[in-house]
Amino acid sequence: HSGILNSYFLWPIFHVRFEPLFTLLGVVMGNAFYNFPLTMIIVGAAFSMLDPVYSEAARIDGASRFKSFVFVELPILLPSIAAAALLTFIYCFMSFTVVLVIGGAQFSTVEVQIYMYLTTLLDFRGALGLTMIQLLFIAFFASLFTFIRRSAGTFSQEISESYSKFPVWGTFYILLISILIFGPILSQVFSGFWNFQNSTFTFEWFRKLFSGEMNAYIGNSVLFAIVWTIIFSTATAILTVVLSITSAHIIQKLKLPIFDALFTSSLAISPVTLAFGYIVLQNYIPLSFPLEIIPIYTVLSFPIGLQTLLSGWERFPKEIDEAASMDGANWLQKTLKVRIPILRPQIISTFFFAFAISMGEMGATLVLYNPEFPTISVSAYKLFSSMHVPEAQALGSILTISTFLVFYALERPILKDN
Repeated sequence: HSGILNSYFLWPIFHVRFEPLFTLLGVVMGNAFYNFPLTMIIVGAAFSMLDPVYSEAARIDGASRFKSFVFVELPILLPSIAAAALLTFIYCFMSFTVVLVIGGAQFSTVEVQIYMYLTTLLDFRGALGLTMIQLLFIAFFASLFTFIRRSAGTFSQEISESYSKFPVWGTFYILLISILIFGPILSQVFSGFWNFQNSTFTFEWFRKLFSGEMNAYIGNSVLFAIVWTIIFSTATAILTVVLSITSAHIIQKLKLPIFDALFTSSLAISPVTLAFGYIVLQNYIPLSFPLEIIPIYTVLSFPIGLQTLLSGWERFPKEIDEAASMDGANWLQKTLKVRIPILRPQIISTFFFAFAISMGEMGATLVLYNPEFPTISVSAYKLFSSMHVPEAQALGSILTISTFLVFYALERPILKDN
């Protein structure tokens, strides 16, 4: 109601307000914001690998640029578009945080209902029933995604050397997308340092966070939340990289589709469902928070890491590996001195995705939450739900800035190499 858009643009100029909170539009916008980068990577990679010979042949035959795209390029891209759309559907079907914070009770998803049955109603049978229904739906769509992904090929990061003049409309489109995608991120950071009531720059919200005034609402100190979040995210990213590179290599070696489907099956497991499974598992295995949180984060990050590493293994130059073997290199030497350096871009990308997913994960963490091991995302939600919105925005600013700094530090070697 009193955000940047309404306070400084829409209301002063047009006397209207844009209020998507607790509306279907807000839920759709939130999910689109989260899934846009994933779709862009999948479809963009396929677009970059298009052979320009086809479109050039169509242009020679008299087809316009638009017809060339619709009748030549688009059909080739359809498998990748379908795979991206299906993956987006799966993640939206399992949407939890966006619906819980933005949607409200009237737009409650199956995932939110499972959480309510577990934590509010304490109805474990009802939660189990909803979990089984959701698993059946997601398992079907995950299997369909695996089938389509094989038709589309792996998600490559290679860029075609064919260049064309950038259209004028593309500039306006990039500007619009930048506002829609980077607008929420920048406004989140800005809100942590801005007092909307007085329209002044302030550090008051950070002072309240680190002075201990908000500890009662979080259950622990903010400093602990930052430290534990970084520890969980780093451990998850390392474990995801190891599992993804090994699994992708096994799939490439054995050439059995069943392994691809098996390793991608974790797409069918939502965060809340996974947390519920660990609650049941605690009856048989002595597991407790935080030991269970790193495996949960790893399972959630694994599908993205696997797809990224598969693209690297499928394009791995086998002649280099064979040459290393002929020179007497053993398995460990080939892995450390040949394979990892060549797969380095995919490894760092996998680390990025796993780290980012872990930093922002809230669903499973909220179900299993232990105040002794707080995380930034759950702490921000607890502040938001207790109506301490400015402090929650300040904590969100810390999450955004810290994630960006880690990404920049890890990305610098790639930028230098390029």
